[in-house]
Amino acid sequence: MSFDKTQIEALKESGAIFRGAPEAVAARFYLLLFEANPELRRLFPDNLDDQGRKLSATLALVVDAIGEWQNLEPVLSSLARRHVGYGAEARHYGVVCTALIETLTQAGATADQIAAWKAALEKIASFMVSVAYPDRSVESH
Repeated sequence: MSFDKTQIEALKESGAIFRGAPEAVAARFYLLLFEANPELRRLFPDNLDDQGRKLSATLALVVDAIGEWQNLEPVLSSLARRHVGYGAEARHYGVVCTALIETLTQAGATADQIAAWKAALEKIASFMVSVAYPDRSVESH
């Protein structure tokens, strides 16, 4: 999977959003995710501080490596398999993507950055679902 130069530039520019205030971005993401999908709260620890750091680190990794998909595949494959053990289901990927897009929108991402993230998250979610649940596809919300 590849991303065009414009998408890569927009994603890299957007990295400042969650690198500048990773705790705030993560808190906003989980607030939006759980408001829209309260049933998902049970999949997460009570204290979301470590989870928020992991989210921010993963987003930073995506931004840093998005132009080199072959470097992301092993990381995303491992993450997808671990998520199965946490109780994540294929249908959850779409709602997570929606919450991430809304988080970035609220944090001031530009229209080009949002479009790039939508494309990237669609590819990432589809790939991760194909690894974790080979017989399923991502459900959009």
